[in-house]
Amino acid sequence: MPSLYPHEIKKITQGAGAASGFAGFFLPSLRARGLGEEKPVPPYSAIVYKEGDEVRAEDWKGRKIASGEAGVDDASVIQSAINLVHNSGGGLVKLRGNVFTVRKQFTVPNLSSQTYCLNIPSGIELCGEGIGETIIRRDAEVLAKNELSYILHSPDNVKAEYIFIHDLTLDGNYDAADRPQSAGAALTNADNAVFYRVEVKNARAGIAIAAKEKGTGTRHDDYDGYKAILNCIADYCSGEVFSVSGSTHGILAYNLAKNLFLFEIDGTARWCQVLNAESAREVQIINNKVLDLPVETTSFSVLGINMIGGVRKAIVKGNRIEFASFIKQKNTHNIICWELSASVNADVIIENNIFKYGHVKMAVGGGGIASGFTIANNIFDDSAIYITADGAFRNINICSNTFRLSSMDYHAIDGEFGSSGTLAENIVIADNVMDASALTPTFYSGFIRAKYVNNLIIKGNVGVGNNFGILVADCDNVIISENIIRDAGQAASTAGRGIQAARSTGKIINNIIDNAYENGIRLGDATDVLLKGNRISDSGTADLYIDGGTKVAILDNYLLSATPINIASYPTTLIIKRNVGYATENSGTATFSGDGSTAQFSIAHGLVSEPSKVQVTPMTEDAAGDFYVTKDSTNIYVNYLSAPPSGSNNVKLSWYAEV
Repeated sequence: MPSLYPHEIKKITQGAGAASGFAGFFLPSLRARGLGEEKPVPPYSAIVYKEGDEVRAEDWKGRKIASGEAGVDDASVIQSAINLVHNSGGGLVKLRGNVFTVRKQFTVPNLSSQTYCLNIPSGIELCGEGIGETIIRRDAEVLAKNELSYILHSPDNVKAEYIFIHDLTLDGNYDAADRPQSAGAALTNADNAVFYRVEVKNARAGIAIAAKEKGTGTRHDDYDGYKAILNCIADYCSGEVFSVSGSTHGILAYNLAKNLFLFEIDGTARWCQVLNAESAREVQIINNKVLDLPVETTSFSVLGINMIGGVRKAIVKGNRIEFASFIKQKNTHNIICWELSASVNADVIIENNIFKYGHVKMAVGGGGIASGFTIANNIFDDSAIYITADGAFRNINICSNTFRLSSMDYHAIDGEFGSSGTLAENIVIADNVMDASALTPTFYSGFIRAKYVNNLIIKGNVGVGNNFGILVADCDNVIISENIIRDAGQAASTAGRGIQAARSTGKIINNIIDNAYENGIRLGDATDVLLKGNRISDSGTADLYIDGGTKVAILDNYLLSATPINIASYPTTLIIKRNVGYATENSGTATFSGDGSTAQFSIAHGLVSEPSKVQVTPMTEDAAGDFYVTKDSTNIYVNYLSAPPSGSNNVKLSWYAEV
């Protein structure tokens, strides 16, 4: 078989005035006249190609490295080229457009249950001629059910670095019976490694880069080079689809995952984790698209982005992640899952993403304190945020998100940010929008729920529909301000509270609440609470419902419903003043015409109940006789000892009354 690129250096017959060096290369007019120059050096260190029934590897000079029968010896010939380039200091191994069939040749050191076909050591650039053009396909070999077998893998027991794999397809030839764990590629104990424009398909797992040694479990946090999976495609894959777990400086960007399935062995596990950054540090997950994540009705794990293990210093931005359909599984079917049972300064930013049919879940356990999270400017289509703590979160900012709910029968923002023994600190929920006008909720659901927080701000949010607007419980130093809540509870004709605060302290000020099925604002056992400047209208049972508590002040509100205030149980101290629609103080001037016989004059005070304090001052001489004042729930009565004389408008009284 002739060499594809013969190593002999060919010379064109030299003529007088022949150009050399840069001139000879860049001046086509001289080449056209046949002036001599060397043939350009091929842009690779080795090339592997097929011709007829032969597979062949050559070095950059065209010298044979290895050859064999096409479709049978593909793996050994490719490996020979990789080994030669690696042993020569590294370089590019080019795979020409074709289908290369490979079988397992290696076992991961210290891990006999994992095998692989091609070994990728340090310094290797493995390049095809494009996705779908150069295909490395696993042979139809039978693998043990518990044997995880990759097409590409690094040595694992030695550091693998400066690896670049691009422009090819990895086909795992997955078969649930014969090859249930046929996988794509994994570079472990790796640093400075990149996959670019690689397609992996028909595989139980996709592409992974990890600084961790798989065989011994040793993690190398000092590997601070980049581990990047960029512009790759996963088609009909499961397990960990794109992974930089256990690494520092991981990047998952511009990747596409579609037609995903749930991996299963003997019914003991069904799971899929697409963008996997478990236990990683300084991670960027940017502009990926995950379509039609499979849905299970069982409790198995399905994750769009896996951030379990307390991922730190992470940016999650511009991604689109969608489940195939909606399911009520907030603990297992998560768009994002961040979990840790320890204390950490996380510094996680989740912004400008589009999520559909799932939860962004954050959980801290073991009494840990997790701080530093921003969730901003995302679109949640029938998706929600779920936060739970056995410990506490601190410094969380949830702002400017849009929630469009027609099936999501949970709280849009459901935050048990702390625990009964440890309050969360400094939580801000601001400028979010929830449209649940198309939802008929059957669950105890609402817009915002916050529990166990000290220093909580809920401000500028707009919510329409659902059962509840804002629910706060067991919180201190709360400010709920400038929110707009409409139609709470109307769709399901149940619950229906605009704002509810239980066992909490703080201020509820300048909110607008309209058409709540039950109450605009409901307080239960609240302490040191100020309600001020709120506008509440069309409440089904009462604008304000007060049930116990201590030191409650209700000032300067607009209470426009038929029942402005319902006090089920009086707080220890209750001040109600200057509210429109619920008069607790009033004043005015009353003018009467005396007839010389009438000694009692009544003044309607307009208060919500009988005043406790009344003051009447005569304004005219005829009104200045001796009198005393009585009152009831409707009127003030001015009782003269002697009737004022006859006259027109001659009895003029100034009055003030206060409940």
